[in-house]
Amino acid sequence: MPREVRAARLIMWIQAALATLELLSFLAALVLSGMPGLWVLPWPFYVVVASVLLMSPLAAGFGSRRQWVRIAGIATEAILILGSGYSLLAPVLGPSIPTLLNLVLAVIVLVKLSGSAATRWFGR
Repeated sequence: MPREVRAARLIMWIQAALATLELLSFLAALVLSGMPGLWVLPWPFYVVVASVLLMSPLAAGFGSRRQWVRIAGIATEAILILGSGYSLLAPVLGPSIPTLLNLVLAVIVLVKLSGSAATRWFGR
């Protein structure tokens, strides 16, 4: 496995762990604040949650060398970039360290999965 692909896989595992911690702390804060339910959250929240749930299976699938794993990884990271950008620009939430970290990590993985080494690796 090329170095770029290994680095992308490692970062995706880190993203999944960090996102799980963030999601759990966010949900705990919602419960403690007395929020009536998850249906009042904006749609980008659910898009990011769905992409985070895909992160671990995709990272685990890198060894299969299947092209769809690379494409799904690129799509997932692109969704995370859009979600992080939305969070940074949202007037209520504003910029935060975790959001900036998510954005930077997603850009790094996207670049690494778009590179020629990843294309050759997943293209067999």
